[in-house]
Amino acid sequence: GDEKIVALTVEEESGVDRVNEPVTMGVPLPEGKVTDAARLALVDAAGNVIPCQVTEVARWLDGKSVKWVHITWNQSIKAKGKEVVSVVLKDTVPGPARTMLTAEEKDNVVAVANGIIKFVVRGARFTGFDQAWYDPAGQGDFSDANRVIGTGGASVAMAAPKDAVTVADEKFVVPAERMRTFSSRNDAEGKVVIEERGPRRVVVKATGRHMNGDSKMLDYIVRFYAYADSPIVRVQHVFIGAHGSAPRDVEFLSGLYLDVPTTFAGGVATFGTEGEQARAETPAAIVQDNSDHFAITAGGKLLAEGKGKSTKPISTGWLDLSKGDKGLAVGFKW
Repeated sequence: GDEKIVALTVEEESGVDRVNEPVTMGVPLPEGKVTDAARLALVDAAGNVIPCQVTEVARWLDGKSVKWVHITWNQSIKAKGKEVVSVVLKDTVPGPARTMLTAEEKDNVVAVANGIIKFVVRGARFTGFDQAWYDPAGQGDFSDANRVIGTGGASVAMAAPKDAVTVADEKFVVPAERMRTFSSRNDAEGKVVIEERGPRRVVVKATGRHMNGDSKMLDYIVRFYAYADSPIVRVQHVFIGAHGSAPRDVEFLSGLYLDVPTTFAGGVATFGTEGEQARAETPAAIVQDNSDHFAITAGGKLLAEGKGKSTKPISTGWLDLSKGDKGLAVGFKW
């Protein structure tokens, strides 16, 4: 029979019902207990097997037993609720989980689909999400009618040359005509690969440089985490300063961006705030101008504002764009 190894508790803290939300959890294992991670499975409180992906991360020093695994699965949970699942060791290796999650890599372009969403990432002249589609029915209809992201985005670093920077009233002032835009769209040597391919999770890794002509401003590593049976894609965007450590190597930046050109112009934008949600017809904007102040505006009018760092609310940091029965929600962490 199955041997219970450890119970995992998942809690919902934001006050929102979660449906099939992807979860990845690191699980330590006792020395000598598990020799084959493929024999591990996940079960709910009733003993039903939960489709999951188990990835071995490390072994004990004897090399004979598994020390650490990552387990990925989808969890539904009520607002402010709690669910307990258990990691069990089976006598035999479970059969492969059924999944619609696919990933294809060809000519430095990667396409990922799971029946609900599909997105494309290209390596050369990287545009973030080059294209994306959403089929609410989950039937894999990725026609133009279900397109949510079009082409044209990019990872961008806005910079100023050092000799254009002056100090006035303790602030850096840069003439607008001296600003330069460094974009991943200008790097013909960018690369994209499928870094991880599993039944429940796919990881796509894009690497390259922000270029302006022959000049470089910061490298980038962008990872896209896609999951089976979920419209959620998690994006980890890393800007890398590789210019040196001497004072003369300091670069002045006015902004870092990941452009996502949606198909929702003229739709409705909803923002999380420290109080009631703010809603407005597009165009609308949220600007975090320092660590303890943000403002949400539309049509030149202030809709809402708040602090952020000093109050640490869990209700901020997201926006939702919608038009008709399609939408794109974006949440920011760190």
